[in-house]
Amino acid sequence: MEINWTAIIVGLGGTLLGFFLKTAYDFYIRKAERKDQYFFALLNKRFEIYQEANLHCEKLKRVPHDKTEKKQEILNSARDWFNMNCLYLKPELRNKFERLLFDVDLYSFYLEDFYHTRREQGKDHDETKFKRNELFEKWGNIMGKTQNEIHRDLDKYFEIID
Repeated sequence: MEINWTAIIVGLGGTLLGFFLKTAYDFYIRKAERKDQYFFALLNKRFEIYQEANLHCEKLKRVPHDKTEKKQEILNSARDWFNMNCLYLKPELRNKFERLLFDVDLYSFYLEDFYHTRREQGKDHDETKFKRNELFEKWGNIMGKTQNEIHRDLDKYFEIID
């Protein structure tokens, strides 16, 4: 009995090649499935976080002129929430939300500073005009600029899954 080494080597080579190709294929399929799972888990969490961010924006709109403890409670709640969830927000949105917290917290001071400058310098003075514009910008941020950005950003995700 003569052994056909060529057939054995070709058969063994084919088996090994098939094994390696199947292993590589399975690896890439599982990697793609994991990536999809992570993407959808992140997307689901991001929807939840954006809804909460929207709610905090609504609450913050109501308190810029408030001088009671309610304002501080709402600010502290929003800051705590932000610190726990900020990594789910896009970097630009993170910065805008932080800016919103800062603007709400200091709005009363900006307003009083504007009134003081207007009394001291007059309503047509450049410094008064500058502070008025700065105050309008902060007010616009409080009343919806950040919240509109949340909506726009979330709409982009809806476009992805549509």
